[in-house]
Amino acid sequence: MGLVGTSPPDIDNLSFLVSLNIIRNKSFSRSIPNNSARLYRLELLHFGFNDFSTIPSSISNISKLQTISLSYNLLSSFIPSSIFNISTLRDIFIRENKLLVQTIELGTNKLSRHLPSNTGNFLPNLHQLYLGGNQLSGIILNSISNASLLIELELAYNSFSSLIPNALGYLRFLSSIGNLSTSLQYFGLGHYCINGNILREIGNLSSLTSLLLDNNQFVRPIPTTAGKLHKLEALYLQNNKLEASNELTEGIPECMGKLNSLRNLYLAFNQLTSMVPLSLWNLTCILEVNLSSSLQDGSLPIEMGNMMVLRILDLSRNQLSGKIPSIGPFENFLVASFMSIGNIAIKVLNLQVEGAFKTFVATLNSWHFVLEYMPNGNLEKWLYSHNHNLNILQRLNIMVLYVTLALEYLHYGYSTTIVHCDLKPSNILLDQDLVAHDVDFGMAKLLGDRDSMM
Repeated sequence: MGLVGTSPPDIDNLSFLVSLNIIRNKSFSRSIPNNSARLYRLELLHFGFNDFSTIPSSISNISKLQTISLSYNLLSSFIPSSIFNISTLRDIFIRENKLLVQTIELGTNKLSRHLPSNTGNFLPNLHQLYLGGNQLSGIILNSISNASLLIELELAYNSFSSLIPNALGYLRFLSSIGNLSTSLQYFGLGHYCINGNILREIGNLSSLTSLLLDNNQFVRPIPTTAGKLHKLEALYLQNNKLEASNELTEGIPECMGKLNSLRNLYLAFNQLTSMVPLSLWNLTCILEVNLSSSLQDGSLPIEMGNMMVLRILDLSRNQLSGKIPSIGPFENFLVASFMSIGNIAIKVLNLQVEGAFKTFVATLNSWHFVLEYMPNGNLEKWLYSHNHNLNILQRLNIMVLYVTLALEYLHYGYSTTIVHCDLKPSNILLDQDLVAHDVDFGMAKLLGDRDSMM
C-alpha cells in the first residue's frame, strides 16, 4: 500500500468489519492499535509485512476471531496468553519476527491434525514446548531441531506414527526428552503409539539415567548398544512387542549385565523368549525387576542371590522352572504348595535377629489389605501433573467405565442404600493398562432400618 506513520486511531469506528488487512506498510511502526480490539465482528486480522513491535492483550476481546496473521514484523515481546482464550481461533501466523518466546504450553487440549512442517524454524529462543495430551498425528518433524535452545519437549499422549527423528540429536541443550546427545539425562517417550525399532544410537546417551519407552509398539530386539548406558538407573520398556534376536537367540542382551547403576528394570509384556542372561542377576544394586508375561523360559539360576538389595521381583506368567535360590535376599524363603494356587514362596523369620519375633507378634492383631501392584499410581497424579497426561477417551474410560462399574458392583443386588463421602482421584489406582481400580469406596453410612456408621 505504501502508507506511512501509525495505524489510524479511530479504526474502531468500522464496527461492521469482518476482515481487516493492513499489509506491506513498512513505515507502520510501534504497537498494533489497542482500539482494533473493539472490532467485535472481526474474523480475520492480517497485519503482516509491517514494523509492529508489540501485540496488545486486548486483542483477546475479539471473540469471533478465527485467523491472526502477524508475520514479517518486528515483534519481540511475548505473545499475550489471553489470545489463546479466543475459542474460535484456528490459525496464528507469526513467522519472521524477533520473538523471544521461551515457553509454549498447549497440553491437554483438542489440537488435532499434523504438526506444521516448519515447526521450530521460527522459534530460535524456545526453551519449553508442551503439546502432550492432544490429538496430534502424523510424524515428529525434523524441523523441531531448529529450535536449537529447546530444553524440554513434551509430546506424550498423541497419535504420532513415526519413529523418533534423528534430527532431535541436534538439540544440544535438551535435558528432558528427545536429545541424542551426551548431556541428556532423562528420555521419556512412554504412551506415544510409536512403532518400529529402538534406535542403536540410544547407546550414545552416555549421561542417561532414565529411559522410558513403555507402552508403545517397539519391535525387534533390544539393541546391544544399550549396554553402554553405564549411568542408567531406570529402564522401562514394558508393554511393547520387543522380541528375541534371530541371530543371537537372546531376548535380553547379555550386555545389559554391564548396567551397574541400574535400580529399576521393567520388561513385562513383551515377546523376549529364551532364558534370562546370567549377567543380569549380577546387578548387585538393582531394587526392582519386572519380567512378567515376557515369554521367559529356562531355570532360575543361583546367581539370583547376588541381588542383595532386591525389593521387588516379578517373574509371573512365564515358563520358568527350578528351585528358588537359598542365598542372598532369598535365604529366608521356603516353597509351599497349595492345590488352589500352586507353589508360592514364604518368608521365614530369622529369630536370631534381635526383636524379630516381637515385631512379628505385634502385627498379628493388625488387618492388612493385600492388593495387586498398580505401577501407574493414583488417578490424582495423572490429572494434575505436567508429567502425566490423559486424553479425553482415557478419562471417559476411567470414570465412566471402570469407576462406575466398581460402584455398581457395590450396590447391585442389595436393598441397603450406601452413602459415599470420599470417592476421590487419590483413591483410584491405575494398573499397567490404565485400568482403574477403586481402593476406597468412601462408604460413610449404610441406610437401612437403622442408620449405621462405617
